[in-house]
Amino acid sequence: MIPTFEQNLASWKVHVTHRELLDIKFAASALLRKNTDKPIVWLTKANTFTRLWVVRQYSTLTWVTADADHNDPHFALPIPESFLTDLLEIAGGTGVDLMYNEVEGVIIGKSGEHVVAVDHPIDVFFDPLDLPYLNSEFGSHDSPVVATMQMSDISAFAKAVHSHPKVDDHAELRVWPFTSVAIGNGSFSWTNDWRRMGHQRTTGSVPAQTQGMLATSFYPYMVANVIATYSGEEEVRVFIDGPDADYIYFVGDTWGIRVVNDAEHLARWSSSIRFTLAEAGCKVKKQKSERIPAIISFTIDGADCYASVHQVNDGLEEIIRYTYIASTGTPHTIAVLTKINELNDSLHGVCVSLRDEEVHVTVDFPADQIDAVDSHLASLRAGINATKNAQVFLALFAQ
Repeated sequence: MIPTFEQNLASWKVHVTHRELLDIKFAASALLRKNTDKPIVWLTKANTFTRLWVVRQYSTLTWVTADADHNDPHFALPIPESFLTDLLEIAGGTGVDLMYNEVEGVIIGKSGEHVVAVDHPIDVFFDPLDLPYLNSEFGSHDSPVVATMQMSDISAFAKAVHSHPKVDDHAELRVWPFTSVAIGNGSFSWTNDWRRMGHQRTTGSVPAQTQGMLATSFYPYMVANVIATYSGEEEVRVFIDGPDADYIYFVGDTWGIRVVNDAEHLARWSSSIRFTLAEAGCKVKKQKSERIPAIISFTIDGADCYASVHQVNDGLEEIIRYTYIASTGTPHTIAVLTKINELNDSLHGVCVSLRDEEVHVTVDFPADQIDAVDSHLASLRAGINATKNAQVFLALFAQ
């Protein structure tokens, strides 16, 4: 028996237009989320006058805004992405009223005599990361950089991302190329570098009204997919809240995209570094930000150490570096430098150096040798023990 959905309704009702349903459907589809993920679209209020639809997938979030009504709920309503198609089928030119049956536990869409309903999702939670604008504690927001340009020009950027060469599967490269962008001097510029996959770099630039200067990078493909769903003559702003900010934003009149400000070489190796160190028995500090940190902290035999990734060969290759800081406040004296040279002569695969009054013990190796973690950690242990056991060396630190 089909339940009578229009009984036992909650006190709220939201009237949504065909246009906003279409916009959020296209935006959600552009993120290419898998059905097995049971993807959710969130509907909530940004403020008294603005309704907010939000979709997030990994490092990319996109949203659509519309005029809010006083009946709009202030909580976040989870709507299965697949249900948007059912709502569009009945929306016609009049839109759809969204309601909720509290007894049956279903979200209802009604347009005239047409009714569709879906079970309210369970075990889904609206996270602070689902809000478009974040005042994150992990990035700085004191020097905003902005580029304002025409929709046709930001569309040129999206088309450039989509025009990547056809490539074979290169699993060893781990991620597809990130896009590097630069804002400043009246332009928004980008570079897509496919040399790792046997192809070329391409660069483009469009005119923009700019505030400040900044160069950064991010994973561009979902961003380009979303931008491709929009057209028209509106202006679009691209902004980032400072050189160390967590996110880059693309914002139109009624839509926006937020993507994590990340570096390709960190994305390529960070997870593997964490995994191999943990597998080798090291205690690895958890990552707190969506942004991939440049430094990974870990502990080996009670010693605090750091792992980092560094680009070489014009960015086409990387090395991984393990670092232990043996001392701080170390003077730059002949005696200290002599002892450092002696240690370097006695160690293999390890470098001891004095940097800004810190004695660093480092082990460098090509990133593609990451699986030989035991060998690299053995070298690091040797360097740590050598500096700990060099009593004369340590005495010199205090001079």
